[in-house]
Amino acid sequence: MTIAKPDQDNHPGSAMHTCQRFLTTVCLVAAIGAAEPLPDPGSGSGLVVVVGQDDLEQTSKLAASGRFLVHQLVPAARVDALRSAALNQGIHGAVVIDALPTAGPLPHPSRFADLVMADLAAPGCPARAELERIANVGAILHLRVAGTWQAKPRPPEAGIAAWTHKWYDATGNGVSADAKVGPPETVQWQAGPAFSSSGLHVAVDSGAFVATDDSTLMVRSSGSGLPRWRSQATIHYNDEFLIDGDRILARGDPSTGHGGKIWGRSECGALIAYDLAGGATTALTEAPVMPLNQWRLPTHGHGFPSTVVAGNSLVASAGADLAVLERVSGKRRWAVTLPDGLWFSPRVLDDAVIAVECPVGEKAVYRGRVDSAYQVRAVHAYGLADGKLRWKTAFVVPDPTQPVPIDPKTGKPATNPSRASLKPLTCAAGTVFLFTSSYQCVANDASISAIDAKDGTLRWKSYTPEGGREKLNWSRTDSSGNIFYRDDRLYFVAGFGMVNGYGAGPVAIFDPATGNRLSITSAQGQGYGACGMSRATVNWFIKSAQTWNDKELKQVERPAARGPCGSGGFPAQGMFYVQPSVCDCREQSRGFLGMGSEPPLAITDSDRLSTGSGTAGSQRPTAGDWVSFLGNPQRTASTTAALPTTLTAGWSQAAAPKPIAGLLTDDRRRDEYWVGSVTAPVAAAGLVVVGCPDARSVVALDAATGVRRWASPLPGSIDTPPTIADGLCVAGCQDGSIVALSLDDGRLVWRFDAAPGRRLAMLNGRLTSAFPAPGSVLVVDGKVHVNAGFHTYLGGIAFWTLDLASGRPLAQRRLSGQADPTVTSLSNDMLCQAKDGSLWIGQSLRLMPDLTLASGIRYPKSEQISQVAQVAFTRRSAIVSFTNGGRGGSTHDWTGKIGVPRAPQLHAWRQAVDGDTVVSLSDGGAVTCINLAFDPKPAVAWKNFNTTEAWKIPAKDLPAMESPTSLIRAGGRTIIAGGNYAGTAGVVTVLSAEGKVESSFALPARVVANGLAVAGGRLVATCVDGTVATFAGP
Repeated sequence: MTIAKPDQDNHPGSAMHTCQRFLTTVCLVAAIGAAEPLPDPGSGSGLVVVVGQDDLEQTSKLAASGRFLVHQLVPAARVDALRSAALNQGIHGAVVIDALPTAGPLPHPSRFADLVMADLAAPGCPARAELERIANVGAILHLRVAGTWQAKPRPPEAGIAAWTHKWYDATGNGVSADAKVGPPETVQWQAGPAFSSSGLHVAVDSGAFVATDDSTLMVRSSGSGLPRWRSQATIHYNDEFLIDGDRILARGDPSTGHGGKIWGRSECGALIAYDLAGGATTALTEAPVMPLNQWRLPTHGHGFPSTVVAGNSLVASAGADLAVLERVSGKRRWAVTLPDGLWFSPRVLDDAVIAVECPVGEKAVYRGRVDSAYQVRAVHAYGLADGKLRWKTAFVVPDPTQPVPIDPKTGKPATNPSRASLKPLTCAAGTVFLFTSSYQCVANDASISAIDAKDGTLRWKSYTPEGGREKLNWSRTDSSGNIFYRDDRLYFVAGFGMVNGYGAGPVAIFDPATGNRLSITSAQGQGYGACGMSRATVNWFIKSAQTWNDKELKQVERPAARGPCGSGGFPAQGMFYVQPSVCDCREQSRGFLGMGSEPPLAITDSDRLSTGSGTAGSQRPTAGDWVSFLGNPQRTASTTAALPTTLTAGWSQAAAPKPIAGLLTDDRRRDEYWVGSVTAPVAAAGLVVVGCPDARSVVALDAATGVRRWASPLPGSIDTPPTIADGLCVAGCQDGSIVALSLDDGRLVWRFDAAPGRRLAMLNGRLTSAFPAPGSVLVVDGKVHVNAGFHTYLGGIAFWTLDLASGRPLAQRRLSGQADPTVTSLSNDMLCQAKDGSLWIGQSLRLMPDLTLASGIRYPKSEQISQVAQVAFTRRSAIVSFTNGGRGGSTHDWTGKIGVPRAPQLHAWRQAVDGDTVVSLSDGGAVTCINLAFDPKPAVAWKNFNTTEAWKIPAKDLPAMESPTSLIRAGGRTIIAGGNYAGTAGVVTVLSAEGKVESSFALPARVVANGLAVAGGRLVATCVDGTVATFAGP
């Protein structure tokens, strides 16, 4: 249903528009009838699934709190009317309306919804067991039975387990008891930040996901990823925390600092108990603290705090102090202070506290990629109850018994040799296991040892094969390798070190009593995970988060995401979780991710296409129109259309409804993948058209006046603008569908479900398919090229060629790593067309126009220059704009995220390609113009460009932009735009052909990523607050 008719008097705020909205809503409610009140949802937050409500009266109240995203399932006949009413009320997207399935399971993954409200007597209502399946761990189900609402918690589920500590539990033996988690099949949720360095571990329990994020302690729903609460920004990024029942134990809150001390961001303050449900804090003042000089950070050799809980005891260490507290009251039971040492890796095994003694030194202990002790003197055991020393066993690191390696250049002992450091302890079966290794280098003293936990006797010590000289990468990546006790065996699971070409390491099995090596695999895995920590469950070993080995050690590749160096992934509550990674060593999905192990539901091809009442419009694009995202199928961000010599501000219009203030909106707007209230614009056929990501809609404005022509709700959110062609507005939606709307009135012409399967997900705060489609599709010669999916190894990506007029499928291809492990590891993104018609995603996938797979490698040397796309995008950077100064940090410079293929010197944050001229905007705000000349002589094909700098403007000579977001070329002139990190101010600047500032205009908010377009002599800019602004001649 279309919201507004193309009438000059019918614009937002006009009397006619207001009357129409009122009448539409009243008629809808009258037709459906008022619903019974829903029960009180309580003080929580997250995803609410509602069944049995056929109007918006009650669900709109839930959404209005700002704490709940509502998924309202209704009979199919009600969907269109309710979506239109929701859009009129400004709640479409906060209340998502979908058809209640008439048969089969719901499309929701297991443990997804944070609250379920269902009238079991409603027609088509799923059975109680199905509603319980989709409810998150710890969720409440409000079920209306015989006219009465009953609230009951989700029943306990056998086979799932929590992950409460950094190293799983108080023993450090990281073998999760979760029997339901397995190799990920689909993404279940994604949240920001996408690229910053967050913490090095997570904790998951009771339906809560806990992590550090932007120096805060962040609690999310473990099932949907939606936020619950966030602490003050005083948590060190690699702080160690844990979930202890109904509370979180972490360090460093200035409001409750120990002894009045205000703990700095990089210091280790008091141990704080945070209420898991709401974040209220209590200081455990008797826990050890470490008041350091602010210039001597605890991460660089002076000790760092660790805490574990077991039974009724809380064991905490900080620097030289080791203490045991009563778990509930926090009263100190006993403490031991080293006169000249530091404690490392406290553990609880049965009735004993085990801890490592290290000397004080500049780099004695270190918390970086992984906790490490570079200098060790001894291992201690104390009685848990009384603190009496039971034994102390000398254990020296570096190992003095192993010779210093010989420097091959001098033939003498190396002056700065690589030596192994001790990793956190693993305690199991009456034994303390010790593992030493070195980061990405051979260490001759790398070893695995076992100490008897009863008397401290060193049972055995096994040196990993000559520090890695078996070419099996035993010791090269200390932040990947790990040891596990499982099934009466000790397992060593290597990672993926990158030294001398030996990427993947082995899995070795030891007799835990004798240290005899029972078996060893060859090097396994494709090396995608690099230095992500290996984990284990009762059924799987998970090498560097990406290679899964079953009990027979057969491997399953899932190189979709890896987490930060030293972090890896975390199996818990039937899911697998990773954190944002700043490393660019492999293509991977970004952000906080929760992945499910259930395959999606099948979609019958005959059910994919449906039609609406609309017809292709009479309006058609003309030459010079900006018909698609970045102007054209090649995404060059340039046009030959010229702007008037002098520009003045034209009309400005609010195209999107105001968001519902509250927790969910605040969280979504911290994310780099929050596009804004509107997308970038397209301008064609006398219209300016934008998508509204939060409001799940498309809006068309009159290009000359700004008057709204029409607005249409979409079945899913939209991340980039539609494409205009032949009287149609064609858009990809994040529910996995492609829709074609009439350009005249916005009515639906056809809809095609392009997703590989049916499964819901929560992506960056929006309810989507696990197989979303990019909003901007390619339309070429009457054909629509589309793609839907999240990652080739998370359910795959489906590619389709559709007939533009009818939506009928003409060709299809699905790339799935689950089906074919040779498929390139690739996150889905918008398609980009090369001059020869081939289609590209990122830097590693090329399809011919008939969807034949041409190459999984971006630029084979045999290719001709005509076969290459003009612009390459990576990491979905085309829709990213940073939200604070600390985002975007990486092991590689962000200026290489958009580029001209085969010209590696021509990569930038934003880029426009105008024939042989390339203009680049750096992430720091500088603008450079370069002229290209093709040189066929060099033997290396990717160096075939010669470049000449035409002009360059440093950022200081331009209007200030904290966050540069946009760059286009129009008629030889360059336009740049951006704004502040907060999004509350924006700027557009026009540069002459010679690179001189001609004019600059202030805007009410930051310009969205690539949010500029030119058509009909007008410059159009869209802002994150939903403003569409134009600039034209006087």
